[in-house]
Amino acid sequence: MLVTGIDHRDVVSRQRSRLYRVATLATGVLVYVALCWTLLSLGRLGLDVWAMAAITSGAALGFALLALAIVAEWNLMLEDPDMSLVQMLLATTIVMLTGSFATEMQPLVVCAGLALVVVGAHRLSRREIALFILYSFGLFALPALYQGNLAMTGANPVAATDLGVILLVVAVLVFIGPLLYRMEADVSEAVLRAKDRELALARSLIDQLQRSDALTGVLNRRSLLDVLGRHKAMATRRDYTFAVCHVELERFAALNQAQGQAVGDELLRRVAELSTGLLREVDCVARIGAEEFVLVLGGTTQENGLLAARRISEGLKTLRLNAQPLAQPVTAAIGVAEYRPGESIDVLLSRAGRALAEAHYTGKGQITLAEPLNAGTLLQTMN
Repeated sequence: MLVTGIDHRDVVSRQRSRLYRVATLATGVLVYVALCWTLLSLGRLGLDVWAMAAITSGAALGFALLALAIVAEWNLMLEDPDMSLVQMLLATTIVMLTGSFATEMQPLVVCAGLALVVVGAHRLSRREIALFILYSFGLFALPALYQGNLAMTGANPVAATDLGVILLVVAVLVFIGPLLYRMEADVSEAVLRAKDRELALARSLIDQLQRSDALTGVLNRRSLLDVLGRHKAMATRRDYTFAVCHVELERFAALNQAQGQAVGDELLRRVAELSTGLLREVDCVARIGAEEFVLVLGGTTQENGLLAARRISEGLKTLRLNAQPLAQPVTAAIGVAEYRPGESIDVLLSRAGRALAEAHYTGKGQITLAEPLNAGTLLQTMN
C-alpha cells in the first residue's frame, strides 16, 4: 500500500499520542508503587523488599515493552494498536498484587490504585471492559477470600465483616467505574457523531450551492463541464455517443424590461422545470447564461437530439406563468451537436453554439443542427 506524506505524518502523530498515554499511565503507576514502598517501610505492607522489588521491576519492564512496541511500530500489526486492554491489565495486576498484602490499609491502597486504572476505561470496547472487570475482581477476590477464610477459622467475625465491605467497595469501583467512563465516552461520541452529521449536511448544501444554479436549481457551468467530461470518458472507453442542445430564449431582455425582473426570473425557473420534465433521468439541464441553457442527452445521436429539441420548443410555446400572463408565447433558438470521437468539450460546445447562432439568423423558434442530415435521415426524423 502506498503511504503518502500526509498518511505518514498522521501515523507519526497517532504513535506519539499513544506513547504519551503509556507514559501517563506509567507515571501514575510509578506514583502508586512509591506509595507501596512507603507503606512497606512503615511495616504496613506484608511483602519483603525482594518481592516488592520484583513487582516494581515487572511494572517497569512491562511499560518499557509497551513503549518499545510503539517506537518500533510493532503495535500497528495489532487489531488494537493503542494496546489499551494490555495497559489496563498490566496496571490492575500491579494494584491487586500489592493491595492484597496491604493488611489494615488494604481498602485505601486498592481503591487508590483502581481509581487510577479505571480512568483509562473509556478507551476499551464493551467486550474489553467485561474482560477487565472479570480479571480485576477475580484477581482481588481470590486472595481476599482466602485471607477471609483464615480470619473466620480464627473466629474473628469482625475481619469477615471488613472483608465483605472491602469486596463490595472494590466491586463497585471495578464494575461501576469503567461503565460510567464508557457511558460518558458513548455520550461524547454521540454528540460528536451528531456534529459530524451536521457538518456533512452543511458541506453537502455548500457543495450543492456551488454546483447548482441559484435561481433555477439546475446545474451551473462548472457542473456541466464535469458531466460532459464523464460522458466524454464513456465515449472514449466504449461505443457510446451523446449530444448537447444549446438553448437560448428569444426576446428575454425585452420581457424583463416590459414585465419586470420577477416575471423573467419565474420564466427561467419554469423553463428549467419544463426541460427537466421533458427529458429522461439520464439527461441533465444546465444554465450557463442569463437566458441560456444546455441540455446534455446521454446515449443520444444528433437525430434524436433534434427530436428532444422539438419537444422543448413546443413545450415553451404553451408555457404559462402564475404571477402574470406573458405578452407573447415563449420561443427559443436551439443548436444541436453530437459528440465527435476525440474532440474536446470546448469544441463540442463551440459547434453547438455556432448552430445556435445560425438558428437565430434563420428565424424565431428555429432549431439548427451542427451537422446537416441527409435526405433519408431527415425524412425518418420528421416522421
